Amino acid sequence: MIRNWKGIVGILILVFISIIVVAGREKEDFLPFFPSFFQQFSWKETALFSAKQNANILGILRIPGTTIEEFVVQAEDNEYYLTHDFRGNKDPKGALFLDARATLASQKKIIFGHSSTSLEVPFRILERYHDFSYWKTHSKIEWLTEKSKEIYQIFSVFVTKDDSSYMKMFFQEEKDWYQHLLWLKECSLYDTGVSVALKDVILLLQTCDHSDSSRSSYLVIAAKRIDAVPF
Repeated sequence: MIRNWKGIVGILILVFISIIVVAGREKEDFLPFFPSFFQQFSWKETALFSAKQNANILGILRIPGTTIEEFVVQAEDNEYYLTHDFRGNKDPKGALFLDARATLASQKKIIFGHSSTSLEVPFRILERYHDFSYWKTHSKIEWLTEKSKEIYQIFSVFVTKDDSSYMKMFFQEEKDWYQHLLWLKECSLYDTGVSVALKDVILLLQTCDHSDSSRSSYLVIAAKRIDAVPF
């Protein structure tokens, strides 16, 4: 009886939050109305699972201990979300988006996002990974979809200017895929001590790098899946 009562209350709360989110209100508008028990849930998780605002939203990218907890979208190309937010509004800050060539089931996924020295954008803080000590306290990435919560561990952090090999998505033979994984690890600015294997599912985060103002380059964070919890 008590279990059923809690379930009914939970559903009512989710419905109410969904109405507020769809109306465009932010988390600060509705969290004060709920007891602390309900504040343990991420407002973005609630929005994703109870009120899909945009059919292009695939999930939520989160790096524990940082400010990154953002919707990830996908378009038919890798250009649209460079200049549009996740709602589809024109925005120079863009959105975080999954490579158009990938699916949620892909063994390799790449998520792109802007970095900036003047604008507040989510991937701006990724440059902190230049410091090994920062990696040690922020080595995990969470990827949430409607079906599961996946945990990834960062195994490589590197900067590239002219070599776009990390962008390769498809491989004819397993040995080519494995060599690609080893290459990603070897590119790292420092040794994370995290190994890679043939069957690994990997996630790459890519953004602009501003550590060297004399050249245009990209920062790539490579992580492998270490756990997946179905919802």
